[in-house]
Amino acid sequence: MDAIFLFLTYSMLGLSGLLFIISLASWYNLRTKNLIFASIAIFAIFFKTLLQILNIFSQNEIAITLDFIVVIFLYFSVIKK
Repeated sequence: MDAIFLFLTYSMLGLSGLLFIISLASWYNLRTKNLIFASIAIFAIFFKTLLQILNIFSQNEIAITLDFIVVIFLYFSVIKK
């Protein structure tokens, strides 16, 4: 069970890091407000996963708060004017 959890955690770190770079590059080219919100949300996922790998915190109030921030920024990235 620990090997699967470790694999998924590192996969999430790599995938969120890659998606953050892609969304930031897309924002740099297009300069749309929606892409910056998506970039911030993806960076929050990356940051949360990195902190979990470094054992700075586990699933607690801080992690739930970061999840809430991700959901809010993803919502702002998809709403229409």
